This record gives sequence, C-alpha cells and structure tokens, in this order.
Amino acid sequence: PHSFMSAPTAIPPLSPPYPSSSTATTTTTSSLKKILIVNDDGIEALGLKALLRTLLQTGIYDVRVVAPAVEQSAKSGSITIHGMLEAEEHTYEEEDLKNVYSWKVYGSPVDSLKVGLRVLLVEEEWQADLVLSGINRGNNAGLNPIVSGTVGAAIAARTHNLNSIALSLDHPPNYVSGKDNSKARWNYALAAQLSLPVIAKVLQHNPIDGVVLNVNFPNVEDASAILGTKLTRQGYSGWDDYYVEKEQKGSRRQFKIHGSVNLKDSTVDFDTCAMRTGYVAVTPLGIHFDPSHATDYAEACDHLA
Repeated sequence: PHSFMSAPTAIPPLSPPYPSSSTATTTTTSSLKKILIVNDDGIEALGLKALLRTLLQTGIYDVRVVAPAVEQSAKSGSITIHGMLEAEEHTYEEEDLKNVYSWKVYGSPVDSLKVGLRVLLVEEEWQADLVLSGINRGNNAGLNPIVSGTVGAAIAARTHNLNSIALSLDHPPNYVSGKDNSKARWNYALAAQLSLPVIAKVLQHNPIDGVVLNVNFPNVEDASAILGTKLTRQGYSGWDDYYVEKEQKGSRRQFKIHGSVNLKDSTVDFDTCAMRTGYVAVTPLGIHFDPSHATDYAEACDHLA
C-alpha cells in the first residue's frame, strides 16, 4: 500500500532518510536513483536551482535538467504542434552546478519534458525514476493546477508512466500582484529541504495508477514555523483575476492580468488552508477529467438525461 493514501499527517519535516553530503559514501552514477527536473519558471529560475543544488548535495541522486529557456508560467499542458521546437545545451554559471547535464527548450514545460524523455535522454540511454516539476514561484494549491505549467508537466510525466511530483512555494505574505515585490522573501532553500522526505518516500513505490502528487510549501522564514506534512484534498480557493488596460498601440487594446487569492476553504483538510497554516500540503491529483467521484455527479447526469 502507498503510505500517502493513509490518514492525513505526518512526514516529519527535515528528518532526512539520506546521508548528508559530508558522510555519503562514494556511489557510482549508474546505481543512483535518476531524477529529471523540469519547471515552468525557466531553466535559470531560483526555485529550480535551489532544488537541483539540494538534490546534488545529498550525494544519492543522479539529477538532470530539461526546462524552458524562458518563463512559461500558466502554460498548463500545452505543447508545440506548429513550427519547430528548438533546444540547446545549457551550462550554469554557478561552480557547483556547471557540470549538471541540462538542456533549455524554446517551448512549454510539457514540450521540455516530452523532448527530454523522447529524444535527449534517450540518446544518453538515461531513464528517469522520478520527474520533479518546480520549485514553482507561487503556490499551485486550490484551483491553480488548472492552468499551472508546473502541474501540467508533472501530469504529462505521469502519462509516461513515471512517478512525478509538482513542487510549489507559496507567495510571500506581503506579495501583491501588480505591485513592487522586489523585497518579498522566497525561501526556496527551505522548500527544497522539505521536499527531500517526500521524494524519498515516493521513490520507494511504483507509480500510483492515475495519480500525480502536488506539493505546496509554506513560505516561512525557517523550519521552526513548519507544523509537519499533511495529506490534503484539492480545495476550491483560487485567484480573483482582474485586468488593467495599458496604453493602446495601433488598433490593438492591451491588458495586463493581476489578481489576489480568494480563500474559499475553511479547514486544513484542504491544500490552501493547510499550506497557509504552516503544513507542507501533499495533494494527490487525478490525471483524468472523469468527475464520477464528485458529490453532484449523479445530479449532473440527471440534468443531461
């Protein structure tokens, strides 16, 4: 049985089931669990690099990156079917990352995943054991997975029969869409550390049929503010969107989307509330659009009869 399917709680935060980088024994690359990282914020995003760095420091994973060349947020499951999809090798400037196998793709998150799995990694005879998507800049709790490129890539990985996890960090408490957020705190380093027990647990099991895990981390100053890890349900919270019109250019009117979180859930059984309360929220999502589990499914069918 899969432990994530049991009662909500408790993977203790920062209790790593892995050796530290200073005590890890020397292991051949071929014997390491293989992890592919993709995201929607772009290959140079701070969240991706924090996750990559943390995984490498454990010394027990063979990690590779195939990610969009530039930000591709809210691309959901979109792929390039018209025109050419382009990719090129990428080298990180940071000393501890410069030797990582990485490709940047001029397309969507799912483009990156698919060309990585179908072409780039096949050429290397390298098969991922797990796909991680993130760490996203901003939460993907509630209804946000509908448009999320982070979740879209994780779902696409699951359709390739791979275990996959979407990882997202909540917006800072003082974050306001459309305003100057340059001083906002994004604690990707803590989120990356908190992801390690979840990753280790998922790697202990075969993929769960039809399920992808969506993990949302509280954006807090340090680990003392984390209450634990909770198995949650997808909630109904989301963004209230509005558009600001910009100066018109020629015949085209221009609009910029902004928004604020509309919290519709009231208990920590749901992802957004759990995350905002201080839990790492782990939410199983189905990869199908079958609504037969919904409480009003029978009523909807009656209306269509």
